[in-house]
Amino acid sequence: DRALPIAVKSSSVHSRLRLCNKLTELMLSLKLYEEALEFAQTALDISITLGERLNERVAYHRLASLYHCLDQYELAEHYYLKTLTLCPTPLLFDEETLYYVRVYRTLGDIIFYDLKDPFDAAGYYHLALAAAMDLGNKRSQLQLCTRLATIYHNFLEDRELSLFFYQKARAFAAELNVRRINISPDQQYSSASQYKTTRQ
Repeated sequence: DRALPIAVKSSSVHSRLRLCNKLTELMLSLKLYEEALEFAQTALDISITLGERLNERVAYHRLASLYHCLDQYELAEHYYLKTLTLCPTPLLFDEETLYYVRVYRTLGDIIFYDLKDPFDAAGYYHLALAAAMDLGNKRSQLQLCTRLATIYHNFLEDRELSLFFYQKARAFAAELNVRRINISPDQQYSSASQYKTTRQ
């Protein structure tokens, strides 16, 4: 807090950006989400002014995470999608594809568990699955196929697609030596509440 006014006075834009990023991370770790928003927004504004797309993407991601923690799901979705628009195309590295998997899965979780929209959630899970297939990540494919089987079986009532994803999940489970696959909605919602508890 004391360093930031000095950076502003000295017109050191890059120092100000670094400090805003550090303060955002600190406030996030302390669960002071409202306070973190101010620094995250300033970091985004500076990144846009400097035209630094990587810093801009990081700032959008932090804002998305903060709004998610604050249960402002529409804003979280908006900022996660903004991060994806700044990802390089085509994807050159496995880390970039893994980022797509994680963000699309997070978006699916927000839409499914928080906004209770299984149809739109399925769309995000499909995108996450496509990225996981490109990456060859079998554990992610198992989790996403299970999630899609659950949605199609319990919510969208498409038995054909439910069976398709359940069979794919069973094949991945056998390969990875996972003993049991549960596609009941109660189990899925229980997993989500545990995920939210650990995230917060």
